[in-house]
Amino acid sequence: MKFDIFITAAPKDYNKLPYVLSSIHQNIKGFDEIIICSPTEIYLDVKQVRDKDILDINLSKINYRSKWIYQQFLKLFQFITKNEFYLTIDADTIINKPLDFFCGSGFFIKPIWYKGWDLNHQPYYNFNKQILGYERSVNHTFLADMNFFDRTLIYEMLWLFKDDNSYNSISEIRKHLVNNFIEKSVSVITNSCYPSEADLYGNFVFKEYPDLYQIRQLKTDCKGKFGEWTKEEIEERINIMKNTDFDTFSLHSWT
Repeated sequence: MKFDIFITAAPKDYNKLPYVLSSIHQNIKGFDEIIICSPTEIYLDVKQVRDKDILDINLSKINYRSKWIYQQFLKLFQFITKNEFYLTIDADTIINKPLDFFCGSGFFIKPIWYKGWDLNHQPYYNFNKQILGYERSVNHTFLADMNFFDRTLIYEMLWLFKDDNSYNSISEIRKHLVNNFIEKSVSVITNSCYPSEADLYGNFVFKEYPDLYQIRQLKTDCKGKFGEWTKEEIEERINIMKNTDFDTFSLHSWT
């Protein structure tokens, strides 16, 4: 089965993207295209789209970490990838080992969800409670620096926010559902109630379709620093990590 790759990027991570893209081409097979979503142009030979062209919302209405939450909404509600399955990868994450995203064959193909670390973070579940009506459907988290979404299931989750209005096209219905979801989200987001796109989607899907995905443990590592990583620092980290058994690693930039 085919899928696409969708990467949201902020300026602080632009200089990491050539390394991220190289690691994807080396270690992920079977995807159709990579799309980078960013606020400004990035001078790389890859398909690009502006974040405001996907989802234009007033960030001042989001009461907590608005840019981070906006990126989550972009990942969940982008409709430009051509395949229903799409993989989001953080713009500071290097794929260090080959990874598959489907297993099985014929009628028994399953998508694979990689979970990275078990962070029992209550604000995520407070948000789930407000949006889905329940906190968790499984006893583990779905967190990692990559998420393998099925757009048809995101539509199904959004259907919880349908009202009785009539619409003339699928695109109008889609826009209406996304707007209703965001309006509801903005009304409940605080510093103790905010989303994790992975745990929101994962808990919805595993409640409705508990056997749909195969769960695999991702071995991941992260390092962070204040400010941007230099070319030399990035390449030094890549050279160190390539001799380890970590599947992925992240280079966080704190601002």
